[in-house]
Amino acid sequence: MSNWHSSKAVADRLGISIRSVRRLVDRGELRKAKIGGLVKIHEEDVAAFEARIRQS
Repeated sequence: MSNWHSSKAVADRLGISIRSVRRLVDRGELRKAKIGGLVKIHEEDVAAFEARIRQS
């Protein structure tokens, strides 16, 4: 499970709110998976998003 992160962990890592993470998911900028009823975001998706915002 270490490759999967909670919305809160992603928000902390990106320095944004959990609500902003949810917006990114809704817009398709981050993909989510439901694991055991919890929303999780894969490490690859977070890293790819970070790379995209660094290039902007």
